[in-house]
Amino acid sequence: MRVLCDNAMYANKVLMTRFKIRNPKKPAEEEIDHVDTSAELVAGKNLFSDMGSSALGSFVFYGKVPTGITGDTELDGLFSHITPDWLAANPTLPKFTFALVRFTVPDSVTSVGSDIKITQISKALKNFYTDAGNLDPSIVANGNTATKTKSYPATDLLGNTTQFDLGFIVQEDDTVSISIEWNDTDNTVSDYTFNSANVEFVDPTATASEDADSEQPVEEEKPSLEIQYYATTIAGMTNEQDLLLQFSSLVNDTVDEDGYYNMPLMLFYAMGRGLYGNSLRIRITDAADVDLAYNFHRYLITVMQLTKKTGLKDKEYIRGSINEAAWDDTGYSDGSPAYLQDLINDVEYGSQKINVQIVPKTLELMLDLYNEELADGENVPFEDLNTFDPIFGMTMASKQNEFITRTTFNGDTDKYEPINPEAVDGFALESGSDGSMTYKRRMTVAEKADYDAAYEKALLRAFGDVYITNEDGSVTTLPMYDKLLKSRYSTPADFMFDANFPDTVKERMAQFSNDREYDCMCYLDSGLNTTVAECINWLRSTQEINGYNVIKDIGCYKYRDAKFTRKIIPCTMTHFIAKALPAHLTTPGIQAAFARGFAKLKAGTDFIPGSFYPIIDPDDHETKKAIDSYAANCYEAINRTTFQRATAITTCQNFKVDRADEFNEYILNRAVKIACDIMNDDIYAILDDERILAYSEHAKKQIEFKLAGLVRNVSITMSSDEIDRRKSILRLVMHLEFNTVCKYGAVNVILDPRGTKDKAEAEALLGGTII
Repeated sequence: MRVLCDNAMYANKVLMTRFKIRNPKKPAEEEIDHVDTSAELVAGKNLFSDMGSSALGSFVFYGKVPTGITGDTELDGLFSHITPDWLAANPTLPKFTFALVRFTVPDSVTSVGSDIKITQISKALKNFYTDAGNLDPSIVANGNTATKTKSYPATDLLGNTTQFDLGFIVQEDDTVSISIEWNDTDNTVSDYTFNSANVEFVDPTATASEDADSEQPVEEEKPSLEIQYYATTIAGMTNEQDLLLQFSSLVNDTVDEDGYYNMPLMLFYAMGRGLYGNSLRIRITDAADVDLAYNFHRYLITVMQLTKKTGLKDKEYIRGSINEAAWDDTGYSDGSPAYLQDLINDVEYGSQKINVQIVPKTLELMLDLYNEELADGENVPFEDLNTFDPIFGMTMASKQNEFITRTTFNGDTDKYEPINPEAVDGFALESGSDGSMTYKRRMTVAEKADYDAAYEKALLRAFGDVYITNEDGSVTTLPMYDKLLKSRYSTPADFMFDANFPDTVKERMAQFSNDREYDCMCYLDSGLNTTVAECINWLRSTQEINGYNVIKDIGCYKYRDAKFTRKIIPCTMTHFIAKALPAHLTTPGIQAAFARGFAKLKAGTDFIPGSFYPIIDPDDHETKKAIDSYAANCYEAINRTTFQRATAITTCQNFKVDRADEFNEYILNRAVKIACDIMNDDIYAILDDERILAYSEHAKKQIEFKLAGLVRNVSITMSSDEIDRRKSILRLVMHLEFNTVCKYGAVNVILDPRGTKDKAEAEALLGGTII
């Protein structure tokens, strides 16, 4: 279990998106809907430069010259059939131009005496368009035409209507003339003629030379959805609920002064609080699948972790969609959800490193902007939540969508971090902190006090609730981290170990172990005390911490962490026990006490030579007796390089009972577990004499078999008397007789004087009694 203090913080990173329509279309009154959008509308020369100062206004010509159009039947109707594919199929057709003449009424004109009259004269003029951009059937000629006339009411040109457009088609070798007559308030008639022979045909697909005319038309950039990505971090988050609340507050669907929306798309955060989360990195790439035809756009989320030993290493891969309704039906089953938020946050099969939150509103806003401002269903297809790719701008065919442009973040770079979601090294989570438990090599007295207090509180919460009395007298309860640890059924355990914890934590551990009676042995250490006097003082101060399944061991040493850090680390005896005891429980097992020859420490392997303390001589019976009086185990020096555990006892205060022996308690725990498992099988079974006898025989065979060799004798009876049956109780009574354990040795030496023939004679010579 990883223990943290209350003010430890989550490492996180918010993927923000900044987007708008780039080079938007012109307003509706200036749009030329019938123009083929596969080529650009380019500005031509001003054919009426001599009218620049005229009171009548000015004319501007726009021309478009794609390659290969005839002036006959292909041009019936509008230009809907003129597509890039059509042009590619007709590469040798003569050039044509679509000309648009725009007449602007000068501000000085307030009234018009009569209508404007337009006369068209053409050898091969096909279509004539009005200022609304629509075909005018009243002025359309069929084939080669003579003169046609069209009048515009003067009222259409005054007030808010200040200009009108004339559209026509002409082949490169044709000549078209348009004559415009204007009658002003003084009944002055002005006659101006437009002659297409003066038109300079401009091919917008040609590359302009460096010395081109300064008036050469410039190709305009297509409208597109411009998207930028940047990141921010939500600092100071000590609980998940506050983190998600702060993340939701970032959603703001208003545009900034530059016309951009700034919206959060995704929040990545470490599963737990702490500094470790800052080592996590996220990479987002396009998940292009060749073999499977998905109906939604998929992304690959790679979770990486940076460590000193391995460097940056990939830890997890998750593929899915940012559309919450995405459904994967490519498998052999009926399908499954493919939403990345569900896949990553799945507590059973999801990520073991991170959680994620996605903002559907951001995706929907970008999609609406794209469909409303760019898509037309023909040249720019409409997208939906499944096919729309706002991160890489790819189509479902893994081709670049030319109407989605990703650019570098150009906002406030002092406040936000521009990021590339698919960068090889990803983007790092930040703001993770261990809070007051952040370790520093050098601390002030106040920092050290805060660190120790937070450390102690966190350890206490690992083994139970913590109650804090506030200044106003109220009590705040800090709940135990994992309530399931209390139960021997949900979390079975053989032992748990102290690691130089404060005495308050040792006391909580002993209480926790006692609450799980017959299940978990608790091993406590004496800290880094190096003298016998210090150890005995500690034993005296913690004498109240005891129990049948609580064991205390005194001693400490230094150990080199050769596998990971190469550092020398001070260790207590529980470090050795945690290494050696699990192996001992396997071989030779609990029938042999973990002491003496089975519990030896050797210099160079288990500790650094010369670092083991306190040093207790095997013949120092007074010291060992004093330690034994506090029901603790000590380690005696066999030689300069080897120490062994001298005893194997619990802190049971009655030294004469069998449960005072450590491994008798292990045997009892196993017997109780076996009996509980047997009883659990009989709960809610029929209770009568015949079945009770069967239950009893079954229990006896099970327990005798599983405890064979561990005890001298075991007997089982199961019963339910009249009172028990009224309460629906079945009783299992188990009688255990432990084996005798040899704890002490005695050596008797009898010296027989030379020449003596019997004991009486020898006693007489020795002057004493021979035992």
